[in-house]
Amino acid sequence: MRSQHATVKKRETKGTPADSAPVGVPLNPTKKQKAKIREDVFNREHGHCQGCGRFVMFSDGHLHHIKSRGAGGSWDLDNLAWLCVECHANVHAGRIKL
Repeated sequence: MRSQHATVKKRETKGTPADSAPVGVPLNPTKKQKAKIREDVFNREHGHCQGCGRFVMFSDGHLHHIKSRGAGGSWDLDNLAWLCVECHANVHAGRIKL
């Protein structure tokens, strides 16, 4: 049985120094950790939707798992996208791909 506090190693992303990235991302983050992850993705994208490029207010944005949790996707920042509501619906409908 896995501990809910297990972590996955953070992969380095282009343009993001490894020392500014979190050491690990919990496999099953708490509500507080999810809020921090959401804030980190918003800040990484400077609030811009990764689908259409429009600015999306923090309260209106959607956090999307590129590889779904059901398919083994993680809460790793590299697996998360910041989207507006329209692009999020279009991703799930298969009209756009990230």
